[in-house]
Amino acid sequence: MGVVVVMEAINPGRREVLGLAVGMVGAGAMALTGATSAAASSASPEPSSVTDRRSPARYRVEELPSLPNDDAASALGVNDAGIVAGFSSVAFTLRFHAVMWHRGRVHALGTLGGNTSVAGAVTSGGAIIGNSDTASGQSHGFLWKRGRMHDLGSLGGDRSFAKAVNDREQVVGESHTAAGEPHPFLWSRGRMTDLTTWGLVPYEDSVEAVDDHGRVYGRHQASPGVWHAARWDRGSVLDLGPVHSGDASVRAVNHRGVAVGWQVPPGSPDPVLHATVWHGLRSTDLGTAGGLFSEALAVNDREQVVGRLSVGPDQHPFVWARGRFTVLPGLSSSTVVGGAAGVNGSGVVAGWLDGPDGRSHAVLWRPFGG
Repeated sequence: MGVVVVMEAINPGRREVLGLAVGMVGAGAMALTGATSAAASSASPEPSSVTDRRSPARYRVEELPSLPNDDAASALGVNDAGIVAGFSSVAFTLRFHAVMWHRGRVHALGTLGGNTSVAGAVTSGGAIIGNSDTASGQSHGFLWKRGRMHDLGSLGGDRSFAKAVNDREQVVGESHTAAGEPHPFLWSRGRMTDLTTWGLVPYEDSVEAVDDHGRVYGRHQASPGVWHAARWDRGSVLDLGPVHSGDASVRAVNHRGVAVGWQVPPGSPDPVLHATVWHGLRSTDLGTAGGLFSEALAVNDREQVVGRLSVGPDQHPFVWARGRFTVLPGLSSSTVVGGAAGVNGSGVVAGWLDGPDGRSHAVLWRPFGG
């Protein structure tokens, strides 16, 4: 496996919001197929080094504007129509505003009555999910479509968090109950279902993606202290297993049933993530291209995988395709740190880059010439 180089340095004050928003990538996630046995391993060889710190002439980087009174932004999802979801913000504060970009213009999505909102995923039809403060000071997931933001509610507690959405506008995430316990949920047609009724266990299982059949994906505690990638379908769990014997989790699934996420190899002194691809029950460790870690956050139907890759102390946005990492170019020689969070069917990548002053810049990378 080769690598062409050109991460996430999170600005002070936006660590929590961006970390949550990145968890919402995987919009339009589709079915992961396979039998009910543990995943077979097909680990790829680890590249010995990063060969270049720039991408060749294959991607052009394009900065997306923030809202007029903001000075920072991050893009987290993009669909085939070129609609981009993310947030605009005032750098180094907790003032975040859910936005969409279309044809280079930024549009505010509003809030659920509070002051802060974040968008993170967009369906093929242009519906967008995210999270917003409410007028009463709670925090709820939302589904935005046709100019209106719909409150997903909660399972009785003061907060819910939307993570992923499919093309049927079914949303998965996590919500607090009246007792304050975080439970995974599936929201569909105005109703939020507590997924503990499907056998998921609070604090032990988490959901990250949903396919068009309403099956949900994430990580499952297979034994005390050991988590495996998993798929749930109305009470039954399919253990996808890790590539090795460490932990693993699905983050997104494409329309062809290819899932991506991460796994931790056994024996690591610290939790070191390796980007991972699942074809049914066959899993492939993409390695780290010689860096400290890699994490896959999204995948399109051409099996182009995007995410974050460490090179030294920094994190860089990458595309992985045909057995090779490509680190995406920066806006300048000093603006290369960031991450890639979404990719559409044409290979257009959405993400962010952090400037030398620490402000984030929402960007698209457009492929050409290859």
